Amino acid sequence: MNQKKQTKPRKPQPKASKSKPRTINQVRVVRQPRAQAYTKADVERVCGLNDPFCPAARGAKYNDMSNSRTLSYQTHFRQTLVVNGTGSAATLFLPNYSYLPQAAASTTGTVSGFAAPLLVNPNIISAPAAYRITSYGVILRTTLPKLTAQGMVRIRTFSPKNGAALGTIDFATYNCDSYMDVPLANLTELSVRATRLDNTATFMRDPLETTPSTTPTAWVAPGWTCFVVGVDGAPASAVALDMEIFINYEINLADDNVMAQMATSAPVDQPYITSAINEVSSEGINIVVGGAKEFAKNVVSSAARALVRAGTTYFGGGLAAGASMLLT
Repeated sequence: MNQKKQTKPRKPQPKASKSKPRTINQVRVVRQPRAQAYTKADVERVCGLNDPFCPAARGAKYNDMSNSRTLSYQTHFRQTLVVNGTGSAATLFLPNYSYLPQAAASTTGTVSGFAAPLLVNPNIISAPAAYRITSYGVILRTTLPKLTAQGMVRIRTFSPKNGAALGTIDFATYNCDSYMDVPLANLTELSVRATRLDNTATFMRDPLETTPSTTPTAWVAPGWTCFVVGVDGAPASAVALDMEIFINYEINLADDNVMAQMATSAPVDQPYITSAINEVSSEGINIVVGGAKEFAKNVVSSAARALVRAGTTYFGGGLAAGASMLLT
C-alpha cells in the first residue's frame, strides 16, 4: 500500500525588514518606489501656461518665490485682415501690454512695411503698476467662400529683443524661427502662439516700456517672441481673415486702485510642475492647423509626457497617469 511521504512542516519565514532589502534564492530584491499619479490639476497648470486658448489659461499664474499678489485676467478680442487692391495684407503681433496688433502700412506682393504708430488696445485694464504675459496667441479663420478663396496665408515667427528689424518683412524669405504657408482655400482654422524668448518672460514689466505712439521698430520684447500673419494673391479688397486674439496677463495694481483687493498670491511652487511647463514651452509647437482643439491635443499630450519625465527626476518612481488626467 502506497503511503504518502511524510515531510517536515516548513518553518515560517521571518517577515522581511522594511529597513533592509530581502533576498530570494540569494538574489537581492530592492523595493522600487511607486509611481505617483499626476492629476487633471497638474495637466491644467502645465497647459495654462503654454496654451493661450485653453480654459485653464484664464487665471493661470507663474510660481513666484516672492509671493507677490497679482491679478490674473484675459483680454480676448478680434480683428480682421483686409487685403488691398492687389490682394495683399499683413498684421504684426507684438506681445506687450498697451497696444493692438499692427496692420501693415503698406504691402506689395510678399513685402510688408510696418511704419505707422501702434494703436492703443481698448480691451485692457488701464494703468497697472506692472505686468507680465502668461500666454499669447491668435486663431485664424477665413471668411471667404472656398470657390473664391484664392491666395496664400503666410505665418512667420521671430525672436528679437526689440523691433529694430521689423520695419519691413518679406514673406518670400524664411529667415525666421518657424513658418507655415497655407492655401487660403484650405484654411478652416489655424492657431499661432507666441513663445517665451527667455526667462525674462516671468519678470514683471513696465507697461510703458514700449512708449505711447511708438512704431513697431521701437518695440521692446517683454521676454516673448513675435509673429506676423500675411496674405497675398487674395481677391482684391476682400476681408481675408478673421483673427481671434487671446492675451493672458498677470498685473500688479497701484495702491489707489480698488481692484488691488482682488489680487491673489502665486500658486505654491512644485518643481516637477515647473520642469514640465518649461519642457512643453521649449518643444516649440507654435503653429497648428486645426484650431484651438487641435492645439490643445498637442499641448495636453506634451504635458502628459513632460509630467512623467519630471516625476522620474523628482520622485524616483515617476508619475503615472491619474484617473482624472483627461481634460474635458
